[in-house]
Amino acid sequence: MFSNKAALITLVGTCTKDPEVKTFGEKSVTRLSMVTEHGWGDKRKSTYWHVDVWGKSGEFVAKDVTKGMDVVVMGEIYERAYESQGVEKKVMQVDAREVSYVRKPKAEGEAAKPATQDAPQSTDDCD
Repeated sequence: MFSNKAALITLVGTCTKDPEVKTFGEKSVTRLSMVTEHGWGDKRKSTYWHVDVWGKSGEFVAKDVTKGMDVVVMGEIYERAYESQGVEKKVMQVDAREVSYVRKPKAEGEAAKPATQDAPQSTDDCD
């Protein structure tokens, strides 16, 4: 049925910093750092995620998403290994297929604002 099987995940969380754009030749990728929370009370936990958004979609995300903004990300999850100070480390990475903006961050003393209507709501060209 499916020739390429993928582990898909949907995350609802908050951007922990402004997106970063990197260019590799003619391709670009936007790295989105976000946090999700789960549990209640004393058992509340946070999980931090690295999300890559490729191509034009990533450019829209870099332009429209800011630190503190709530987003929904749907994409393919995988483990990435790297070395830091001689120690191998592993992180969970998501290649985004879609990014939706839930709300813009609120300024001090201001109520949260919904994302603008004309903001791109999908990252269809991530493949």
